[in-house]
Amino acid sequence: MKNQGVENTSAFVQAALSEQVKGNMGNKLSSTEGERISPKGKQTALACPRCSGQSAVETALILPICLALMMGIIEGGRLIYTALVLNSAARAGVQYGAQSLATAADIQGMENAAVLNAQGLPNLSATASCYIQCGASGQIACGAGTCSAGQQGVFVTVNVSAGFQPMITLPGLSWPSSVSSQATLRVD
Repeated sequence: MKNQGVENTSAFVQAALSEQVKGNMGNKLSSTEGERISPKGKQTALACPRCSGQSAVETALILPICLALMMGIIEGGRLIYTALVLNSAARAGVQYGAQSLATAADIQGMENAAVLNAQGLPNLSATASCYIQCGASGQIACGAGTCSAGQQGVFVTVNVSAGFQPMITLPGLSWPSSVSSQATLRVD
């Protein structure tokens, strides 16, 4: 009894395999290119024979838009990267100047610290300044005198700027020619 069940099962598997090899089961390609035999044995078309250039036209229409979008994203990323590097450079300059009153007076040292932090950017420039905040009466430059109402605090400021040249100019899209950043800290 057991052998008869195994024989029936193996006969069923062999029949199914022979049907699949013949192409009567599943989606097998027929010998005619561009046609497919459906599970019911009917032939169906893979693509419209008169629509053979449609995908090429669609690609030609959408490809420039996709490339322009991709280039805009890349240029925007470069612009943001430049702004972040300049922000870091300005902070490095004021951190050097805010260490003491002696470093606050070292204008060249603050500018050098900022430039060293942003190496590799084109047309990089840094300007540093030190000033004393004199309450409501305003501010005066460090070393230019003292406040009449008493000194409120000594501050250092570093301005950093660099040129920005896009890799590709896209019509209708303008980029800034330079990027700048400023940082100010109170001297401890």
